[in-house]
Amino acid sequence: MNRRQQNVTVVAVGLAIFVVTTALNTWLDGRAVIDGGWFNYAPNNGVVFEPATDVGVILRRAAVWLVGIAAFVAISFRLLGRTPDS
Repeated sequence: MNRRQQNVTVVAVGLAIFVVTTALNTWLDGRAVIDGGWFNYAPNNGVVFEPATDVGVILRRAAVWLVGIAAFVAISFRLLGRTPDS
C-alpha cells in the first residue's frame, strides 16, 4: 500500500469508527426510536425532557468515545507507521 492509499484507509477507518461509536451510544441510550411520534400532549408540555443530564450516562458516552479514539489512533499508527511499498 502506498502513502496515499494509507491516508485514504485511515480516513475511512475514522469514519467507520465514528459511525460505530455513534450507533453504539444511541443503542446504549435506549433511544433508537424508528418512529419518534409526537410526545408534547397537554399533560407533558410543562415537563422538561433531558435524559442526558445523568452523570453515569455522560461518563459512559465519554468512555465509548475514548475507546473509539484509542482504536483509531492505534490503527492509524499501525497503517501509517509502515514504509510504503515501492
